[in-house]
Amino acid sequence: MARSSRRLAVVGASGQLGSDLVRCGRESGYEVVSLTHDDVEVTDARSIEAALEAATAEVVIDCAAFHQVDECERDPATAFAVNSIGAASIARAARRRGARTVFVSTDYVFSGTKPFSGPTGPASPVDAYTEDEPTGPVNAYGVSKLAGEMLVRQADDGALIVRTAGLFGRTGSRGKKGTNFVEQVLRQVRIGAPLRVVDDQYVTPTYTLDAAQAIIALIDLGATGIVHVAAAGACTWHEFASRCVAQVEARLEVERIGAAERSAGAARPANTALCVDRLASLLRRPVRPWTEALAAYLSEMGHV
Repeated sequence: MARSSRRLAVVGASGQLGSDLVRCGRESGYEVVSLTHDDVEVTDARSIEAALEAATAEVVIDCAAFHQVDECERDPATAFAVNSIGAASIARAARRRGARTVFVSTDYVFSGTKPFSGPTGPASPVDAYTEDEPTGPVNAYGVSKLAGEMLVRQADDGALIVRTAGLFGRTGSRGKKGTNFVEQVLRQVRIGAPLRVVDDQYVTPTYTLDAAQAIIALIDLGATGIVHVAAAGACTWHEFASRCVAQVEARLEVERIGAAERSAGAARPANTALCVDRLASLLRRPVRPWTEALAAYLSEMGHV
């Protein structure tokens, strides 16, 4: 069967980012093949081969991931089976069929030891990690995704690897039982429960719709290599939660806590702010700040 020149296959299509990639791909004129866990088992090379043979796509976007950070620490074998070996199998199968690979990676490939000097507005390259800086993950999830990056590039030297962070979207995360950080905060607001949020870890909150639109644009441009696909700016998780509360005009105190006070689990890097200068240069437009993206999400979801 001939491969369509305007056909995308999205592996992990039912996930938070995957669902928006399906939507944005179709809006951009692509025929999109949605591959969910029911359609392909990413730890089974034969399942991948069969799914991509049937998909006949020119681009394969790998959004499949085992991204529950604490669970990855407890079960590193599964983390590597999905995030590393599975990613490599997808890239090899795509390459054999003449398709391009897009692998979705994470900010957690960085050590987080880079100081964040603030303020928590647009993150400068001084504070935020660029694509070319040394990696050094501190947990099994980050290690497995970094290994995935390396194996994908080995399988397909023309692959596009996008690192993103702090995702929130309409579909919600399977790892968070179909919700996301924003919705978790707003649930606490609705029931009047206290909020205690880490204030010494910096992140770049990213709306999945923005990320999906950027990834489709990068595919159209033929981009390769590593690109950070995230919002502009950075904040602590406490500031992110506080902004959510303020945007819905709620009166609920958000207590600051340190990372050491959170429940035991995998280590988290202290600063994974992502520099998006390369993305802005490729797209030839500014990247939307996380504050504006959050406001858009809240409006679209009917929270404001």
